[in-house]
Amino acid sequence: MTSFHAIKLLADTHRWILRHRMHEMLPQIRPLVLTIGGFLGLYCVASYLQVARGLDFISKTPLFGLLLTERLVYVSFFSSLSFWSAPMPRSLAWACFEERIWNGRWRC
Repeated sequence: MTSFHAIKLLADTHRWILRHRMHEMLPQIRPLVLTIGGFLGLYCVASYLQVARGLDFISKTPLFGLLLTERLVYVSFFSSLSFWSAPMPRSLAWACFEERIWNGRWRC
């Protein structure tokens, strides 16, 4: 018997034991599994709804809604360690906004 076959036999035996234990314990732990699974599912739905409502609220902010939403999404998902550590890519809207703030005129 090679070492591969010995390891495979050992892994198959452990899988069979685990499956047998789970089959025996399933009636006892079903309420626990349902409770934890329900909580995790509800948590995912609630967090999605809160983030969606927050982004919708920010996007409706007059004059800066699009810029704030763009920056928030970038910082949340594409920035490295923190807000200040990575340079942000400049979009056309952000470039126009900076031009207006710093020079007092629109060039876009």
